[in-house]
Amino acid sequence: MTTKDIECLTRSETEANIVEGLPFSAYADIPAVNSGAITYGLLSMLHMRSYMQGEISSGDSTARRFGRAAHAKVFEPEQYREQIAVAATCRSTFLSGAKKGSPCDKPGKFRIESQPDHWYCGQHKPKGSSLSLDYVTAEEDVRISLMADALRRHEVGEILSSRGMSEVSLVWKHRSIWLKGRLDRYVFASPDPHSREIRSPIVIDLKKCQLGKANRWDAERAIFNYGWHRQAAMYTWGAEKCLGGVRPKFMWIFVEDSPPYDVFPLQADEETLTVGLREIRRVLSDWERSVDRDIYPGRIHETQSGGLPVFARSDSVDEPLVGSKNG
Repeated sequence: MTTKDIECLTRSETEANIVEGLPFSAYADIPAVNSGAITYGLLSMLHMRSYMQGEISSGDSTARRFGRAAHAKVFEPEQYREQIAVAATCRSTFLSGAKKGSPCDKPGKFRIESQPDHWYCGQHKPKGSSLSLDYVTAEEDVRISLMADALRRHEVGEILSSRGMSEVSLVWKHRSIWLKGRLDRYVFASPDPHSREIRSPIVIDLKKCQLGKANRWDAERAIFNYGWHRQAAMYTWGAEKCLGGVRPKFMWIFVEDSPPYDVFPLQADEETLTVGLREIRRVLSDWERSVDRDIYPGRIHETQSGGLPVFARSDSVDEPLVGSKNG
């Protein structure tokens, strides 16, 4: 299936598809509901529509850029150098001041298309240069390599190296709604080397974390705070729909992004996936109704009565409160 085919997918009668090698930009353009849309749908249908129309965007960030590079190194190591550039330091020199004539040597971020090996910092970027989307600094490149090594040495490395597919795009239909998901890796069902059982297929989701955060308490708090349980439920649902009707297991793999690069794999239990799927289906039901009526209500539908927060009410304080701001 070509990029053009999948961009037309939601205008076809095909109800479940899987695509390998689809660029993320093409995946992002597919007009279908993803787990991010579900998160905004939990706020209101007005928020969800705004997200679906591209009016809400978190943009790019250093963390996202680093995460993309780490994913490429772990899941597609043979393509890492083709996908991710290692930025050199800024090639400009200072034209004035105490450092006049000295090389800048700040980390490079910008480059000119005709001179891809020439890097510049934000202060010295020349006219016509642009911010490189997929790059790492030399220091980040080393850290990412060490993260990948730590994953290979860990017992979870056996699963990561099992036969499967990486960066898999799924598109499927639920009632009248198109859904999509992008899996870090899908590991096929295979004989379990430690028993006579057949190991279920597994959806792998890699999460980098800070030093000391590769543990159950921090992982579960992040899963709840970021709604990753809904993402897990969405991905297992899509994989079952698009990959032969077999419901896979789901595993987060947390790896620290600095020494000692500790690893913590956590398999989603049934209750976690059930809660996530219940939230997804509630939002989809509301979304289908909103689309059908072309009415997208916000969070609050009626005028409320109130003013002061509970702690500031007269029966909660003994002395008058003074606000911290004037106006």
